[in-house]
Amino acid sequence: MPAYLSSSKKKHKEDDPESDEAARKKRRLKDAKDPNKEKFRDLGDMVKNQQAVQDWLIPGGQDKTLFTKEVIGTTPPFNDSGVITCNKWHIRGFCYERCDRKISHKKFESAPHRAAYDLWIKALKAKLP
Repeated sequence: MPAYLSSSKKKHKEDDPESDEAARKKRRLKDAKDPNKEKFRDLGDMVKNQQAVQDWLIPGGQDKTLFTKEVIGTTPPFNDSGVITCNKWHIRGFCYERCDRKISHKKFESAPHRAAYDLWIKALKAKLP
């Protein structure tokens, strides 16, 4: 290799085993700051809905085509305080421990909210192929 292409500052991995760990840490920091990369957060373990309403459940895969941003934005509230209902919990029958809508991981407390969600789900299921 010509002298102008090689650097005397470069170390080989065999020469310095600690440089490999330092390079990995550097990559992690670089990746964390990369705005083009999606950032994922730890949602915890999966929790199953043991009291799921069978009429609301949609088999896996079909819900992904049905739920767009516009549809999710029309989700009826869970209670009078305006908490948005967790669709994954009520429609798929599972969710995760650290879900933002964890407060809705139970049965509907009021009949009007349950009825509104029931109508909403049935209207969506009617659109399924």
